[in-house]
Amino acid sequence: SDYDVHEVLKRSGYERKAENIKNSHSEWFEVSLEVAKNAIQAVKESRKALSTKEKIVSNTPQFTFRPNQREAIDKTIKAIKKNRKHFLWNAKMRFGKTSAAMQVAKENEMKRVLIVTHRPSVSVDWYDDFNKVFAGTNYQYSSKTKGENITTLLKGDKPFIYFASLQDLRLSKRVVEVESAGTQARGFDKNDEVFDTTWDMLIVDEAHEGTQSILGDATFSKILANFTLQLSGTPFNILHKHEEEDIYTWDYVMEQEAKLNWDEHNPGVPNPYAELPALSIFTYDVDTFANHIGSLGEKFHDSLDGAFKFHEFFRVHKDDEGNDTAEFVHEPMVRKFLDLLVDNTLDTKFPYATEEYRNYNKHSLWLLPNRVKVIEAMEKLLKDHAIFGSNQFGIVNISGNSRDDEEDKDAKDRVVKAIKNHDYTITLTGQRLTTGASIPEWTAIFMMSDTNSATTYLQTAFRCQTPAKIDGRIKTQGYVFDFAPDRT
Repeated sequence: SDYDVHEVLKRSGYERKAENIKNSHSEWFEVSLEVAKNAIQAVKESRKALSTKEKIVSNTPQFTFRPNQREAIDKTIKAIKKNRKHFLWNAKMRFGKTSAAMQVAKENEMKRVLIVTHRPSVSVDWYDDFNKVFAGTNYQYSSKTKGENITTLLKGDKPFIYFASLQDLRLSKRVVEVESAGTQARGFDKNDEVFDTTWDMLIVDEAHEGTQSILGDATFSKILANFTLQLSGTPFNILHKHEEEDIYTWDYVMEQEAKLNWDEHNPGVPNPYAELPALSIFTYDVDTFANHIGSLGEKFHDSLDGAFKFHEFFRVHKDDEGNDTAEFVHEPMVRKFLDLLVDNTLDTKFPYATEEYRNYNKHSLWLLPNRVKVIEAMEKLLKDHAIFGSNQFGIVNISGNSRDDEEDKDAKDRVVKAIKNHDYTITLTGQRLTTGASIPEWTAIFMMSDTNSATTYLQTAFRCQTPAKIDGRIKTQGYVFDFAPDRT
């Protein structure tokens, strides 16, 4: 059946033509004749996906690693040869940990590699990097939605990488078998292949997240692996678990120094760090503009440290049953705050005050208090605003389950779609896409939440440092705008 061929193409990373994506019955895929023939042959052989060689991605550029990535790879390989069991990459966000980690597996000829992440949304990035790192090899990729079925791969002898979600694994029957208050809670009957396999290498992505809980610990205790590589840009909660010789560190200052000093030490050699934007943090003391917004007295400031309280400023009304509504308690002030962002009459220029400034922040991420109705209320006010509500702006709400459309389930897809269709976009979030996600077009982050967490703050801030070429020009600068300088 042609549907079987379509399924092979989808699991191999090919998408239906964009203009037909709304039609779930669309049959059009843009592939070469050779790829189409290979997909038909795969169906005949009862395979679920194309092999790496069959994809024939001839236009895939040769993957090259920056010196710091090469250093991390070499130190990890050295640890493996010394028969060390664990290694941690304490490497800043946008380091390129996914591709470099897979290179470790490739150079060590690891046959069975398991990737576990607390952020399933990054599967697209892992899959893209897999196709670059392993282009032209026998390596296969497998997950619940892409690549060959894991059962089939375990029966064969080809090397493969399996991508799994920690949330999915920790609900498995093999993990959840505990008795509580006289009743027995059991997990679902799934993922047995993962727990029955001894993996040559386990890669834990965003290792600072979800791995320190009871269920997280229980899950990893059930996974058998000869070597574990943990990846994190903010591993503050797990550093103590590693010996110094089992940690590779690379931070933002190291990166920018390497970029600035490259030409002096490597004359005539292209700078591999040139594409990594600098990051600037600008703070605005909202109290300074109190006369433009309204009273910003004690109710908006923390009694202990005096920091501005976003959770109060953006508080929403409750209904008769005590549930949040999508209406701000201080709506007049919030409206004036939005007006302030576009006010061109003040000496201090805000991010949207002039066309020049707006062009610096064409596509931005706004971090708000992590409550669905708070973000819905902000979405309503932005769409009702004279400037933010214009056709030029796309307002994308990716909080919770605020969208029911089938095509809108994936937050990243909706952001990418909005960027294609609007000159400017504002993505509203309380948590989603603040860790691991890469949206190259984002150049600005607006901090409007009481994070109280260095991890959350830094992970979110570095979302705008993703390298990008926009309209033929390299992105050189990312901006963070914070409205609570004492907290910063």
